[in-house]
Amino acid sequence: MSNNLQLGRIIKGRYKLIDERGSGSFGEVYIARDLQTNYLYAAKVMYPDHTYDNELLERFKREAYILQSLNDRHIVRIADYGNDDNLYFIIMYHIDGQNLKYYVTNYGPIEPLLAIQYILQAAQGLDAAYKIGVVHRDIKPQNILINNKGIVKIVYCVHPLNPFNPRLKNLIYLPHFETGSRSRHTSVH
Repeated sequence: MSNNLQLGRIIKGRYKLIDERGSGSFGEVYIARDLQTNYLYAAKVMYPDHTYDNELLERFKREAYILQSLNDRHIVRIADYGNDDNLYFIIMYHIDGQNLKYYVTNYGPIEPLLAIQYILQAAQGLDAAYKIGVVHRDIKPQNILINNKGIVKIVYCVHPLNPFNPRLKNLIYLPHFETGSRSRHTSVH
């Protein structure tokens, strides 16, 4: 994890970053408390050095806009996104649970019937996104959350394009209405 420089920061006068949960190639993930409602959210915050990359910022805005349209019980919903004093962020509904990797690492293999239930739920979420033209291109155990009621929630992620990583180079997407393509599908990773 990072050095927690953002802990305690209040985004948009509303979301207070109270605990860091992880970091990745794009930025850091925090637990945020909504000071108006007292609800907990997950806040993805872009690394400050990424804010100087106009192409990445445009991708971030476009992806956040598209992800906000995902509305299925098996997809983690976005509550808010934007820029607050040069801090770019995505606020997602907090899921009280853990990711699939955590469960397998700490508890071993999942019972077959339960695994089938999780697979079906994940497939329902992926299908709902696909039906509106969004394809998840980074599905993995870390992006599959299981809440405390056994409901699967898929996290759609924003990653920076890394020209030195051939796998990530192919993950960029452009919505069909921006490319002129006849394809109606959009990749989000």
